[in-house]
Amino acid sequence: MMLGRLGLELHWDKSRIVPARKGFYFLGMHFRLRATSRKDAKLKQFCAVWPSDRSIKQIKSKIRYTIGRQYYKKLEAMIGILNPIIRGWNNYHRKARPVMKRLQQLNAFVRERFRIFLKRKYSDRSRGTRRVQNSLLVRLGLYQFG
Repeated sequence: MMLGRLGLELHWDKSRIVPARKGFYFLGMHFRLRATSRKDAKLKQFCAVWPSDRSIKQIKSKIRYTIGRQYYKKLEAMIGILNPIIRGWNNYHRKARPVMKRLQQLNAFVRERFRIFLKRKYSDRSRGTRRVQNSLLVRLGLYQFG
């Protein structure tokens, strides 16, 4: 067995065998066997992969922490700090076929965090919507999920 040659062992409390139809989580991804929708496909099933719920919660938490309460920084500087985090998450999950709805929700989450940041920085009653249009953050160089 290959693991033995490498000096590795399986941890039986953490390892299990599951049917591929139920799916499993591994390294921040969810794997599940799905039926193909194409009639002319050679294989009738394929392995669908998408970011796990835990991975999405972690990136949201990291975004929330990064933007945080650093009101002394400019918006452009905050975008510069956040871009490598978003780009890294995108690159890691690049091979997965993420659901576009989830990525749109993550983009909306980032915009909302920036609105809250600006609202608190400038004591704005409008929750920052007058200061931040959706396209403004993209023009300033904010990297998008997806």
